[in-house]
Amino acid sequence: MARLIDMKQLRGIWIRKTTEYSDNEDGKHLTLDEIVELDVFNHIQVLSIRDFKVTVPLETFLHIPDLTVTISTITIEDVLLIKENMMTSPTAKSRRVYYDSIKDADTLHNTLGHANPDFNEESWYFKLPGLDQILQISWKWHDTCFSFTWNKTSCIYNNAVVY
Repeated sequence: MARLIDMKQLRGIWIRKTTEYSDNEDGKHLTLDEIVELDVFNHIQVLSIRDFKVTVPLETFLHIPDLTVTISTITIEDVLLIKENMMTSPTAKSRRVYYDSIKDADTLHNTLGHANPDFNEESWYFKLPGLDQILQISWKWHDTCFSFTWNKTSCIYNNAVVY
């Protein structure tokens, strides 16, 4: 079946394991780093890898406009890297990073500033100068996930802190 796919037309890849498959095999977490070796990797517009971890540096994936990946540990530096990429890349649409643990979580608020609390998450808002766009960074602690999305300024609460 795979040989029938025109790789030049492939724009998105979604990868998840089935529910009956265990979280790890032989005590090792499953990784999926080989995705970066695909010929189409530099051209895909959407990549979603859930339930498998990637261990290659996150910057390897930041050319992909819509990105969802799972990693073992996220750092504040990773969050800042993705924020900077979202603020400067003309093609970045959204990023979602799932993780098992967060390093230096105690420095998160000092680094990003005051968080806007919401149900089961905290959000930070960063305005893109000269445009009606705000980057929302959401920390969903119940899902162990950081989400980076664009919103119109009018969609943000009036009392929200915006940087």
